[in-house]
Amino acid sequence: MNAEITVSRTGLYNITQASEILGIHRNTLRKYIRLNLIPTHRRKATGQTIIQGTDIILFFNRRTR
Repeated sequence: MNAEITVSRTGLYNITQASEILGIHRNTLRKYIRLNLIPTHRRKATGQTIIQGTDIILFFNRRTR
């Protein structure tokens, strides 16, 4: 099975956007974040959790092997 995702390597995505890209529930993504399977960053101004596009791609590629 060849799965693909469309994500910008330089893009920044919030939890909802990243979970939709990966095709998983937001809570599942939060669990993976707690398990340190995907790195996140915080926006200083808003405190919002963000995930870089490159990290989404790396996580997706590890998951689909």
